[in-house]
Amino acid sequence: MAIASKPRSRVLRWVPVVATMLALAWLVSPLGQGVLTRNLAWVTLSRTIYAQAESQNNPDVTALGQRAAGQFAAVIQRAPADTRAYLGLGLSRLLAGDMAQALDTWRAGGVTPALVMPVIDSLQRRGDWDRVFTLYAALAELAADEDVRLPHQIAAACYQSGWHLSTADALADTLADALPASAHALCSATLGDSPNLVVNGDFATGDLYGWTRRRQPGFNYEVASSVEPSSRTADENADATGHAALIRAQDRGEWGGLYQSIELPPGTRVRMRAAFRIEVDPDARMSVYFLQLRNSGPTESWQRTRGPLGATPEWTEYEAEYVIPQEHRGRVHVYPVFFLGSGNVWFKDVHLEIVEP
Repeated sequence: MAIASKPRSRVLRWVPVVATMLALAWLVSPLGQGVLTRNLAWVTLSRTIYAQAESQNNPDVTALGQRAAGQFAAVIQRAPADTRAYLGLGLSRLLAGDMAQALDTWRAGGVTPALVMPVIDSLQRRGDWDRVFTLYAALAELAADEDVRLPHQIAAACYQSGWHLSTADALADTLADALPASAHALCSATLGDSPNLVVNGDFATGDLYGWTRRRQPGFNYEVASSVEPSSRTADENADATGHAALIRAQDRGEWGGLYQSIELPPGTRVRMRAAFRIEVDPDARMSVYFLQLRNSGPTESWQRTRGPLGATPEWTEYEAEYVIPQEHRGRVHVYPVFFLGSGNVWFKDVHLEIVEP
């Protein structure tokens, strides 16, 4: 055994050497140089974004941006089909203020909104709203009307940034200074003068984007392309867009529903409306609208409209108005329907808007 192990040990001694030589050969190859340059370009671009967040007028920022653009251009020369290099080059040009060139770059490289979204998500988590809305404005030009999800993503960013609160007199001046002009322009253009504070309230995305499931035993949540109880056809029950939320429930002693969370200051009056079809057991307990106020302390629950109980075979629209209590400090969870029991509930065209007192 001792004699046999010596040749093996000599072979193993050469493994790191061979691996190092192969790695060096790969690094100096066109493929390795392309990957290395692209990675360095992304590092440079990240430094550019963070430097811009620290100082808008830092001359080093311009130099970093130009360096990143040059590195991405070099990658594209080596690999003309590298879509992520086109993404990076377009971002570099967009951050330099040249949206036209950025869009041309993205179109030439086949860049889609889905590739840009991780960058937006990262900026959004940091609260860098200027660049978030700059990128969304570029995507609105890039995708035009082809991406049904994009308007809802823009709306979600508008509400997360607090843009909707600028209609409140007490907050208007503060928010006008806090939010960039790009936010006001894009949010106003996307949402209009009376924005729906519910994202994807018509479920046009075909999924539950924007909604949070209250995960309780016995509840299943989905989007139905058409509503088809056993006694009716799909065509008779489909709404205008062909989409409605569907909650299927089996009574296991828990309340369930879908909700969205939004900041609403004390004293705000809101109007809610939606259309429902309901097939639940007669002993079910239900609120058509349920507002759960999330304070920094104990959670308060506040509900206004009960029922209907039992079956509602036709689409029925309900509307109600609420005023956020003065003692409320925090976010509001808005449930179109909140119930305990067994059965199926469909709802669509959910709308929540701020109204004048």
